[in-house]
Amino acid sequence: MSVLIEKMGLSEKVLMRFVDVETIDGRAEGAFYDVYDAVPVTIIRNDGRDVRRWEGVMPRTDELKPHFESVARASAD
Repeated sequence: MSVLIEKMGLSEKVLMRFVDVETIDGRAEGAFYDVYDAVPVTIIRNDGRDVRRWEGVMPRTDELKPHFESVARASAD
């Protein structure tokens, strides 16, 4: 996904972060975002609000792009 963010020219505006839920800190963060079984793909704004969440499936590129762009616009404001 980080390659997709770079190709869209949003790497300066959209932060990509992986959380290792096999660690204590990762499990704590996962619990905060209700991650227990299948790891979801979640787009979260800087203010902590979920923009979009997919559970159990990897979203297609065309599904991700508008959400990344909306986050980039919001962070520019």
